[in-house]
Amino acid sequence: RTPGTSRPPRREDAALRLGYRTRAEFHADGERIGFYALNTHAIVDMESHPLSHPRLNEVFAGLRPLRLKGAVTVTVNPEGDDVLIWTAAPLRRLADRFPGADTPRDERRSGFVFDGVPIVNGTFSQASLLLNRLLVAEVRTAVGAAGNVLDLYCGTGNLSIGLPEGGEVAGMDHNKEAVHAARQVSGRDYRAGDEARMAELARGKAWDVIVLDPPRVGAKALAPALAECGAGTLVYVSCDP
Repeated sequence: RTPGTSRPPRREDAALRLGYRTRAEFHADGERIGFYALNTHAIVDMESHPLSHPRLNEVFAGLRPLRLKGAVTVTVNPEGDDVLIWTAAPLRRLADRFPGADTPRDERRSGFVFDGVPIVNGTFSQASLLLNRLLVAEVRTAVGAAGNVLDLYCGTGNLSIGLPEGGEVAGMDHNKEAVHAARQVSGRDYRAGDEARMAELARGKAWDVIVLDPPRVGAKALAPALAECGAGTLVYVSCDP
């Protein structure tokens, strides 16, 4: 974009300024449940939250009487009835009310598919599945008609599952559950691996495009491999580039 210019406003922008979040981590102490106050671990008790999707607020209201303790991550399908709840330890009263409640101890993770991408309990998904559509559209525009695409930190394939058939699409992420779900849904070459294996994959082939969406700490460990990879385009998605 040329400095000093702005893109035309999208219709979705105004509609999703409130009520857009479909995932949130709440904190509870047995009496209160809500978000932490800024720069503290003090829980702000609340009835609902204006940035949360109505479905997320509905589930939150169902959590309030359960007198939970600890962190509770909730993900909802904004266009369906699916509810995923993730806690550190199993809670019978939570599982009785919400069948999609899982913990790290569970071998099978609850999930659903949204826009062709698996959403799996305990793995990363964007905070808004609705705003995610805008992100994915921007990435697809940047990728264009590329033949071979490598998706690093691919998670469940959010940025690459929907790319057109024809060229090779491969992805890698450290989370085994995420890549397994992506592979099951798409049949594409998604693998589990750390940054060292990602670097080998980036250097090992003449990729047309490399897409990466690293965690908040960034992709410093991959920088040398990306500089040497020879890809025509790098599409870097980041909350803090």
